[in-house]
Amino acid sequence: MERRLDRSIALALAAVASSGCVSQRMEQGLGRLVGQNVQVAVQRFGYPQTRLPGSTGTVYTWKVVAVRRDPSPVGTFSGSVGSAPVYDTASGPPSGVVRGCMLRLTVDASQTIRGGTWKGDVLDCAAFAQSMPR
Repeated sequence: MERRLDRSIALALAAVASSGCVSQRMEQGLGRLVGQNVQVAVQRFGYPQTRLPGSTGTVYTWKVVAVRRDPSPVGTFSGSVGSAPVYDTASGPPSGVVRGCMLRLTVDASQTIRGGTWKGDVLDCAAFAQSMPR
C-alpha cells in the first residue's frame, strides 16, 4: 500500500511539473507551425474533427475529450425499526468530469497555417504537445 501511495504521489508531482512543459511545447510548437502547409499538421495530429470557414480563413480543429469518473458519493445511515437497530449505506449515480484539449489552426486559401490556439487540461494536451514540432 505504501509503495502504491509513493507511486501516486510521484505521478501527481510529475503531472504538476510537466504542466509548464506542456504549455511551453504547445506555444512554441504552434509558433513553428505558422507559415507551413496545413498537411504538416495533418501528418502530426491526424485528420481534424472539423474544418470550417472563418472570417480569416479555414479553421481546422482537433479535439481530445476525456471523461474521468469520480467515485459515487456514499452515505451511511442508521436508525431503528421498533426496537431493532437498522444500518444501511447508499450511493448516488457516478459523476463524471469532462475534460479535454482543443487545438485550432487558421489556414489561408493557399493552405498555409496563419495562426493557432489551444485550450484545455494539460494532461489531455500532452499528446498534442508531444507531436508539436520542436
